[in-house]
Amino acid sequence: MKIGDLVRFVDRTGSFPALNGRMALVAEQDEWATIVEWLDGVRDDIAYYADHCPFTEAEAWWKIISYAQRRR
Repeated sequence: MKIGDLVRFVDRTGSFPALNGRMALVAEQDEWATIVEWLDGVRDDIAYYADHCPFTEAEAWWKIISYAQRRR
C-alpha cells in the first residue's frame, strides 16, 4: 500500500462488522505507521485492526481497490 491508494477494509476476525467492506484512502505512511482516512474524514492507524489478530500483518486487513498514480 502506498499514499493515495484506495483500499477496502476486510474484517479478518469479525471484530469490526460495521467497517467490513468500507473504503478509505491511504493518507500517510512512514516506517512507523500507515494511516488511512475513511471517506467520512476519520483517520486511523491500520495497526489498530491487526492488534485484534496478532497472527496477521496489518496490510492483510486491506484490499487495494485502486492504485494511486505512481511517479517514475
